[in-house]
Amino acid sequence: VELRRATLGGAHPDVGASLHQLAVLTAYQGDRETAERLYREALEIRSTALGDRHPDVAETYSDLGELMRNVDRLDESEELARKALDIRRDVMGERTAEVAFSLNNLAAVLDDKDQDEEAMRLFLEALEIKREVLGPDHPSVANTLNNIAVLYRNMGQDKAALPFDREAVAIRRKVLGSEHPDLAVSLNNLAIAL
Repeated sequence: VELRRATLGGAHPDVGASLHQLAVLTAYQGDRETAERLYREALEIRSTALGDRHPDVAETYSDLGELMRNVDRLDESEELARKALDIRRDVMGERTAEVAFSLNNLAAVLDDKDQDEEAMRLFLEALEIKREVLGPDHPSVANTLNNIAVLYRNMGQDKAALPFDREAVAIRRKVLGSEHPDLAVSLNNLAIAL
């Protein structure tokens, strides 16, 4: 960030990219307050330098939205997730991995807000797109399968969750190996459904 600011100026999109990546790292380290500040600064730079409808702006909306979800600011998270989805659909098209990721993120927020029907619809749409563009055995497909199964369980529909849990286990075992922690999550979820 410092090098890019010094060489490119504070308003350059590469400064925004570096701030965004620093925000991601800071959020993973648990400093959510600093991460929010960095995301907002990155968003301001990116939207000013690239325009409000740029994929990089959507990326920052998306990641900031996930951060807001993690701190239970769900209305703000939903607004940011919807903005990211709208930009990605408009700029990248309907059937892209980025759109599927945005659908999944928005569905997760709606799930947290107990808007189960819309959340399920969006999870299923994300799953369809991910299978199409990433392939049926991609780890991200397993993530969405897991999300669908959890939502079914939360709705009291354990039997409906079973095929999604089983498929997530199969993908994670095949792609990630038998010692991966994500496989353990899926196995635990399957056991709960059973």
